[in-house]
Amino acid sequence: MKINVLSYLAYSRIILIYIFLNLFPSLDNARNASFQSSEINLIIKGQGNHSILYRNFYKDPSDVIVNGVEKPYCKKSCDFDKNLNNVILKFDTHITTCVNMFNGMNNIIEIDLSNFNTSKVIDMESMFRDCKNLNKINFGKIDTSLVQRMNGLFYNCTSLSSIDLSNFNTSSVSTMRSMFSFCSSLTSIDASNFNTQNVEDMFDMFAYCHKLIFANVTNFNTAKVKLMQGLFYQCYDLKYLDLSSFDTSSATNMASMFNSDTSLIYLKFKSFEIKENATINNIIANTPNYLKICINGLNATDNFEYENKIFDCSDKCFNENIKIDLNSNKCVDHCNENEFKYDYKNLCFEKCPNSTFVSSDNEYLCLDKSSESNYYFDTNKNIYKKCYKNCKNCFDEGNETNNNCLECKSGFRFLNDSKNGFNCYEKCLYYFDEFNNYICTENNKCPEKYNKIILQKNKCIDECAKDDKYKYEYNYVCYEYCPKGT
Repeated sequence: MKINVLSYLAYSRIILIYIFLNLFPSLDNARNASFQSSEINLIIKGQGNHSILYRNFYKDPSDVIVNGVEKPYCKKSCDFDKNLNNVILKFDTHITTCVNMFNGMNNIIEIDLSNFNTSKVIDMESMFRDCKNLNKINFGKIDTSLVQRMNGLFYNCTSLSSIDLSNFNTSSVSTMRSMFSFCSSLTSIDASNFNTQNVEDMFDMFAYCHKLIFANVTNFNTAKVKLMQGLFYQCYDLKYLDLSSFDTSSATNMASMFNSDTSLIYLKFKSFEIKENATINNIIANTPNYLKICINGLNATDNFEYENKIFDCSDKCFNENIKIDLNSNKCVDHCNENEFKYDYKNLCFEKCPNSTFVSSDNEYLCLDKSSESNYYFDTNKNIYKKCYKNCKNCFDEGNETNNNCLECKSGFRFLNDSKNGFNCYEKCLYYFDEFNNYICTENNKCPEKYNKIILQKNKCIDECAKDDKYKYEYNYVCYEYCPKGT
């Protein structure tokens, strides 16, 4: 029988392809197989059926756990029978977009994203939009390196009083339009770590943040920003703005940029170039008569309205060491007048803002909270203080020693030794005594009374015979069987 060689080769190729496809998973399957489940923790308030994800969000969670109980029929909504509910949403594949993820979820009061994998997310538009009762977001070490859009991210989150943005990577973001608009409970925003080199749209970014006193935007690169309209519109309590890093040369619309900032004390610009034919009406309309502005390199002054404003960069307020008393709206040398004695970013506060803790070196100096929650609230002084250096979390009422630790920082062990109580140790050989207490030692010897050690259990005991299994003693060590040679 003659065999057609070409037919044979073609048939063989088909067989090989079939074997390959059945023996080896696709690249996508391989990636998904190696992906470890990520999760979001929610605190839901209220009884009845509530949405836990936006109805049109493109992906259902792989698992929903409510108060520790798996709920297989819960996907984007769930029935709740208690006032407060702890909900865990698990995802077994990468999320690539968070657009509208929790849009309008008024029943959510807390969101914890510390275990949520966002390394593939490219869009966060309106992720928390209209979450009007949301009062706390824990971002953990969130990865936003690929995110291109953050417009409307916190839009109308009217209950958020503080947002920790310290781990945000915004190097890929092109639009921040209305990012914080209508966050009417925010008193301060620290966006000093934002990389805005690719941002083109900042329209209404901080607009309608009525209680905003301070916004740290000192490192903003706005060279590509075209739309600045309403950037700080109706920030009624905003006191001062340092825009020394701003470049307005590309802006085509700057209308109402500071309109109705009725508490603004001073504006500081390194330069303020107005693009030809740019829309610039009402930039500083409805601002106080005492507003002081320092602008170097001002252009097109004939197109800009500055009535009743003071332009003097030599004014005391523009001295780097000068403080702004938020009570009197005046520039002062020290924050030690009246009750406004706490210094934060050269502003004098009655108490340190929520996003800060009190320096251990200066009880009147407020410092930014780190990305870890190593601070506690001192109810006596109504301020935040820093925990002991090894702590990640500490008692609400405590002191700056290691005895008030609740949780240790990475690389430290949380132990209860009999001498010093609860402590966080960097290096420590430790054992249990017979009452299952931690005992921290510098060597492999148990302390005086518990001088026998069960190596297999890492446990100290006073008599080996007390353990049913490891009852044979040799050189102060308890064994299951006598060692060889004995």
